[in-house]
Order: sequence, then structure tokens, then C-alpha cells
Amino acid sequence: MAKVGLKDTLALLAKGYSKKDIDELAAIDEAQEAQAEQKTEEPAKHEKQEITPELKAQMDELLSQIKEKEEQLAQLTQAKDAAEAKVTKLQQDNVHSDSAPAAAEAKAKEQESLTNMVRSFM
Repeated sequence: MAKVGLKDTLALLAKGYSKKDIDELAAIDEAQEAQAEQKTEEPAKHEKQEITPELKAQMDELLSQIKEKEEQLAQLTQAKDAAEAKVTKLQQDNVHSDSAPAAAEAKAKEQESLTNMVRSFM
């Protein structure tokens, strides 16, 4: 049975657990530890698998597919970087562009509209 320390036992007793409950919890812990040990030992029991020509062909095919995907990813990454650079340049051009002519046009339209409104009252 898994050992439960004195501090742990006292803490569990303070929380309302009985001695029987604490012993059951320790037994559960021990069972889980045993299962974990069995799972770690199982992979060591497997025999080494031989590489057959068919398996080798599948592995080569998968490696070629991986290389193709890596190339596609590299191309997409380059395209994304180029697009981001273009967007950044356009944003900077927009920030630094002169908006004074547009403001002058708007002011002229407002002046004309105000003049037309005043003329309609006369």
C-alpha cells in the first residue's frame, strides 16, 4: 500500500475523512502507480520492426510529400511577407499624403452651399 505521511493523514482527518477512506485512497494511488509502471514497460517489450521495400517506398513517398508541403509553406510565407510589406508601405504613404487639397475643396463646397442657401432667402 502507498505510504501516506503523518501530515497528509492529519490533514485528511481534519477535512472529515475517516481512516478507512484514507487507506482506500492510498490503495487507489498504489494501483495507479502499478498501472503506470506497466505502461512504461510495454514499449520496451516490442520487437524491432524490419524495414521492408514496401515500407521504404511509403516512407520515401511521405518524405517527398513533406518536402512539397514545406516548399508550399515557404512560398506562402514569402507571399504573406510581401503583402504585409505592401500594406505597410500603403499605410505609410496614406499617413504622409497631403490632404490639404481635399480640405480646400470641402471648404469651397460648404461656402457655395451657404451662399446658395442665403440667396434663396433674398
